[in-house]
Amino acid sequence: MESKTKSTKTRPQIAAMAARAFGGMALADSEDAVCELKEGWFNAAYDVRLADGREVILKIAPPRDAEILFV
Repeated sequence: MESKTKSTKTRPQIAAMAARAFGGMALADSEDAVCELKEGWFNAAYDVRLADGREVILKIAPPRDAEILFV
């Protein structure tokens, strides 16, 4: 079953988000620099390795038009 709230992104989109969040830092060149964390059902999350060797988690909220329950 696929989540209706996950906003999955492409590698170029993730690279742009990382550059914005980390002062222009690029992703590491390796194929495994971006790994989707698939366990959750609400947010999309990625394990990301930056060009300087840091590893970070990128967590992406649902799209604005996603139908969700709230109080």
